[in-house]
Amino acid sequence: MHSKKSDSELNGALPPSYNSLYPEASEVVVDSKGKADSDSVSKVIATVNRMSAHFPRYQDQCASLSESQMTKMSAAALARDIDRLSRGQYTNQRATSSTQKLIQRLSQYSQQGLASQRFTMTEYQEKNLELARLSGLVKKMEKSRLEDQDFKSQSQVCEEELDELLTTLSVSKDTPLSLQRYQLSTNQEREMFIHEVLGRIHKLEGSRMLNQDAEPRTVRRERDFTELEKSLDRLPRALDEQRAISVRGRIREAFMKI
Repeated sequence: MHSKKSDSELNGALPPSYNSLYPEASEVVVDSKGKADSDSVSKVIATVNRMSAHFPRYQDQCASLSESQMTKMSAAALARDIDRLSRGQYTNQRATSSTQKLIQRLSQYSQQGLASQRFTMTEYQEKNLELARLSGLVKKMEKSRLEDQDFKSQSQVCEEELDELLTTLSVSKDTPLSLQRYQLSTNQEREMFIHEVLGRIHKLEGSRMLNQDAEPRTVRRERDFTELEKSLDRLPRALDEQRAISVRGRIREAFMKI
């Protein structure tokens, strides 16, 4: 089986050489039907035997599973198969519509187009943006803050009140309107008073009822007698020449006695 080594090979001059484990191509004969020769098959078997004799076997390193481990392995394999079947075997084989494909392509093109338009700020621009943000926050806080909320001592309050009083007095003293005042003379004041009194009298006359003046009794009797004579004149005058004078005289005398 093994080739004999020469003295030079044993001395270490040349590396050891072995016969080829595999048959050469010229030794394998194939007929017209595509089958190998029986000699080549026997050579292959012999080569396998030589290889098994050369290389050591690891029979003592093989691991064998117990019955419980085999049961667990089979249960895990079964659970994996059930999980795969529950998810579906043809999830990646579902057909997509042409509209969906078009939408996907458009989204890809839009992402590619917008990717080149991104703007990156420099450190100076970032600093300016941060300052603008802080100033905006300060202004917003000032708007929401109530005025005159700071603490002031009693002396400061007194000083501010005195300053305000002095300012008011100076403005009222030096005002230009004080030089534009108009003063009335004595005659003008008297005429204004008379005009005001006449206006009040006219106003009272406008709201006064008629026939409210007091009259003496004789005047009232004379007016009543005149009204009575007018009413008698309107009566029929068939007997005017017989009793009219005496009747009128009596009536006049009666009214005069009242």
